[in-house]
Parts: sequence; structure tokens; C-alpha cells
Amino acid sequence: MHRKLASMAKHQSTEGSTVTIFTDGLPSIGPQVQKGLEAIRALGFRIEERRVKRLEAAGDVGMNVVLEDGEKVYVGFLVHKPATTLVAEDLVNQVGIETEQSPMAKTIKRHEPWGTTNVKGVYVAGDAGTPMTIVTGALATGNIWIHTRW
Repeated sequence: MHRKLASMAKHQSTEGSTVTIFTDGLPSIGPQVQKGLEAIRALGFRIEERRVKRLEAAGDVGMNVVLEDGEKVYVGFLVHKPATTLVAEDLVNQVGIETEQSPMAKTIKRHEPWGTTNVKGVYVAGDAGTPMTIVTGALATGNIWIHTRW
């Protein structure tokens, strides 16, 4: 998942620029996350493990990320992916739908290609079935499901 986010950021960056992943001083990095960060570092991405103290405007374009020790890191743009959870988790649990927990989100476990779940007749689309909560992805999977099922 971390590699996917880093790759997305790299495609949005300009030629020759550096993509920095700010971990905000993750207190406990599990082996899966650590492995992902090492893979990203090996691909030439910068990993910044210090905590972020604040963000400051940097003129007309970009911003400075001020780290816990006061050092400022200029960024042209910043993407934030907070950990997310299911909004209707009680309903998901009542129906008995299987979920998955990743470092970034708790999601409904989906089976490709149609987004089926472990409960017959229940399908998942959009953000509920992926830790990558991106509006266009949610719309696309919902649209695909509607047009292929009706």
C-alpha cells in the first residue's frame, strides 16, 4: 500500500523532484509497514521519520513542513492519507461481512472481479472495499458495478 501511494505521488511530481514520505514519527511500525518503507526507500524516495510540528505557507507556491526539531522541509504539494474506518461498521458486523485491517484502513474484504463479499448477494464498492480512499476510485468502482450488474 505504501508503495502504491508513493508511486501515485511520484507520477504527480515534476521531473527531477524528490518525493518525501513523512511518517510523523510512527510510534510503533510493524514489520509489514517497515518492509514497505524500506522498499520505497530503495526506489529512491525520501523517508522522513521525525514528527511533524506544523505546516507553514511558503510564499505563493507550496509549503514548509516544520519538523519537531524546527527544521523546515519545503514541499510543492502535500498529500495526506489518514487512517480510515468503516462508517457503518455496526451494520457490517450485524450482517456478518468479513473485514480486513491494513495499516491505513479497515475495509470490507472484497473478492474480484465483481466486489463480492463472504455474504451471498452483498457486494462492496468504492472506499468501503479499498484502503485507498480516493473519490474517483470510489465513483469508478460503484459505476462499474452498476453498469455490469443491471
